[in-house]
Amino acid sequence: MEKRIVAVRPETCSGPGWFNQVLWVYERQEDGSIIEYGVQQEDWLTWPAASVMFSAAEAISEQLVHEASSKLLEEEEEED
Repeated sequence: MEKRIVAVRPETCSGPGWFNQVLWVYERQEDGSIIEYGVQQEDWLTWPAASVMFSAAEAISEQLVHEASSKLLEEEEEED
């Protein structure tokens, strides 16, 4: 199996006095394992799609995570 990126998830993080937008990259390794690493905003700002789509992709990702969490966790609770 060859190494390849299987997903990219945008995330906005902030706290008192700071703000950051990170692209979390999920990369499948040759052995099948998946590693996760963050690409900082200053590094991805030159990527045309990331710059244009960050906010929309983050909103979509958050909604999918919310829906999958509620549905899958609901199913697990019903099985118990």
